[in-house]
Amino acid sequence: MGLTVGLEYCTAYKNSDGNYVRGKDIHKVDISDTTYLRTDGNEIEQDNLGELPEF
Repeated sequence: MGLTVGLEYCTAYKNSDGNYVRGKDIHKVDISDTTYLRTDGNEIEQDNLGELPEF
């Protein structure tokens, strides 16, 4: 993932009013030359973005 200084990422979802609500912060974890995206603090070799719906 290129240069990300000063950028923050998070999940978001629409509430029942149709407004977007901020979800969990997304963190980048580098393990063994592989980058993973995670919403929790675990530094393990798998992606974890919580309960995001599939499209």
